[in-house]
Order: sequence, then structure tokens, then C-alpha cells
Amino acid sequence: MKSWDQSVLLINLASLELHQPYNERDILLKVAAGDKSAFEALFEAQKDRIYTLSLQILKSSELAEDAVQDIFLKLWLQRSNLSSVDNFGAYLNTVTRNHLYNIYKKQALESTYALLLKADFEGNTDALFADPAIYAELKRLLGEAMQKLSPQQRRVYILGKQDGMKYDEIATALNISKETVKDHMSAALNTIREHMRVHGYSLSFLVFVAKHWIS
Repeated sequence: MKSWDQSVLLINLASLELHQPYNERDILLKVAAGDKSAFEALFEAQKDRIYTLSLQILKSSELAEDAVQDIFLKLWLQRSNLSSVDNFGAYLNTVTRNHLYNIYKKQALESTYALLLKADFEGNTDALFADPAIYAELKRLLGEAMQKLSPQQRRVYILGKQDGMKYDEIATALNISKETVKDHMSAALNTIREHMRVHGYSLSFLVFVAKHWIS
């Protein structure tokens, strides 16, 4: 998993100087008004510098090219903000830094998910809990899924999957019928299954995680 070093990014951003063969205020006002020619001039003036910075941080020409396109697309979509920008260099630095930081966060999550899926496939889930970051991610995802359940569904799920109680024991503990317990458990599992499916996890893996989750 790649580590996020903001100091490296800040150092690189500090060297990002605007190439200004134009009146900055004038072109920003034109872009804010929707002048595409002015925006193209802004893009041509800054794209190489943003690409170089992105390449230094992302270590991939393809990702760097995508970053440049995304950053300038964001500038265009939010062009009305440019009319009130006094320091475009600082503004562009902020947009660039935030975008690259979001890419790093996404890459970190994808790396975590890849490890989880590999462990799920190999049936080697115990080792995952030795990694605090992965454990925290598992806890977060399960917590999100649990929040989607009704209070009674949550109680039934915890008693059954975390505490290991049988349906008749749960029925007695909650003073409801065994069939009602089954209905609540089925609804809970369906909700959790769908939540985890979006993230690529199997239900069997989720149940294993639930047994290790300490509220």
C-alpha cells in the first residue's frame, strides 16, 4: 500500500510557478464568463507544469495525464469561482493538491480491498487482523452495513452471528417467535450482503469479520 507523504507534495507544489504570458486577472475573468478560448490559453499555459507535478507524485504517465484532464475539468466546471480568485497560483495549488490526495486515498483503499479479497479467496482471513489498518477498514465497512439494519434486525444479527446463539435462544431472549427471528435474520443478511457486494466481499467473509468485531 502506498503511503501518503503530504510534505513531498507540498515541496513540489512550492516550485509550481505560473507561466504568465498574459494578464492573469483578465484571463480569469474571461474564463469565469465562459470564454472557451481563454480557458484553452490557461490550459496550454499550465498543463505541462501540472503534468510534471502529477507524474512526480503518481509515478505513472497515464495517471498523470488523467490528473491533468480532471484538474482542468474541475476548473472549468467551477469556473464561476475564478472571478473572485486573487492568487491563481495558490488556488491551482490547492485544487491540484486535493485532487492528488484523493487519488492516493483511492489507491490505498483499492490496495486494502485487494488484500482482503485475496485473503477471502485463499481462506486466510486470520492473518488480516494483525494489520491495524485493514482491521479498521473491516470494522468501518461492517459498521456501515449494520447501520442500515433496523434496531431489531441488528439485535438478531449480533446475537446470532457474533454471540453464536441459536434461533430459539434468540427468540426467548427477545420474547419473539422463532419465525420472526428467521425473518429478521434473513432481512439483515440481505441488507448486509448487498452493502458488502458493492465492495466486492462475500457474505461468508463478512460473517467471519462480524465474529471478530468488537463494538
